[in-house]
Amino acid sequence: MIFKGVPGKYHGNSKQKELIAADAVSWAAYRALQVLPTSFQPAIISTFPLFYEDAHTVAMILHAMNVVNCAVKHFNATQAPVICFDLTLFALEKQIQWKMPHKHGEDYL
Repeated sequence: MIFKGVPGKYHGNSKQKELIAADAVSWAAYRALQVLPTSFQPAIISTFPLFYEDAHTVAMILHAMNVVNCAVKHFNATQAPVICFDLTLFALEKQIQWKMPHKHGEDYL
């Protein structure tokens, strides 16, 4: 979508050129000129493995679920813990959830 410029109006900060009636501006460019620059701190997010050892056993997955659950409950008791697994570990985690739904079911993790 293309819009014609509005004579005599500045869009955005004063360093930008004034649009004249003959200018054709795309909608994205027009909206970009309207947005004021903001300063914000980007979120610092990272993921690390929980253990140095291989986690390909039910005991290690169960231990990881317990550690993450305790850590999340310690910092924010109302937040539901979220754990990401790769496909093989996810299959083990699902088996644990199906065998122990009262403690590690989908309502708790």
